Amino acid sequence: MHKLIALLFVVSPMAHAGMVGGVIDLTNPGALESLRDHRPGHYAKVRAILAVAETRPAITAGHWIEARLGASDVELLQWRVSDPPRLQVSFTLDQTRYTAQVVPVLPPARAVPAR
Repeated sequence: MHKLIALLFVVSPMAHAGMVGGVIDLTNPGALESLRDHRPGHYAKVRAILAVAETRPAITAGHWIEARLGASDVELLQWRVSDPPRLQVSFTLDQTRYTAQVVPVLPPARAVPAR
């Protein structure tokens, strides 16, 4: 029984990455590697989308991702309280929904004169 449960944990990310439709949580261990092996086209787009989400302001990144990378239903507005803060990223490629968390590159804090 323990071997069967262990096998399910090993095979599970591979099954999700090869599946059309459904939701793939990219924060799961091995999910990106499985995606790279089974769907290299999606893997390249996912890496590009995550890079954009880390470096562009969330308010403009969604539209840019949809226009340039072919994703739909892009959501970049849910922050996770942590240190460092994380941004929940969700998007759809073809019929597959992907979710991930990224640590955005935030501008450094600066002093602003009082009014």
